[in-house]
Amino acid sequence: MADYKAVSQNLMHANLGITAYIYVMLSNADASNRIANLGNGVDSNQKPEHLGLTDNELATVRKVLAKL
Repeated sequence: MADYKAVSQNLMHANLGITAYIYVMLSNADASNRIANLGNGVDSNQKPEHLGLTDNELATVRKVLAKL
């Protein structure tokens, strides 16, 4: 995510949504699958603790986002 944010800032976009709209070409199914699998395979020590969410809360967020 930090790399994505760096690209967005380098392009001087006001937010990540602009970068995604212009450069990210994913089908709805691909986007849903990626969101549903966020964090899978990531070492628990590398999870973004600054979110302050439990693993259960993160799982719920993933499910909700995957349905968008």
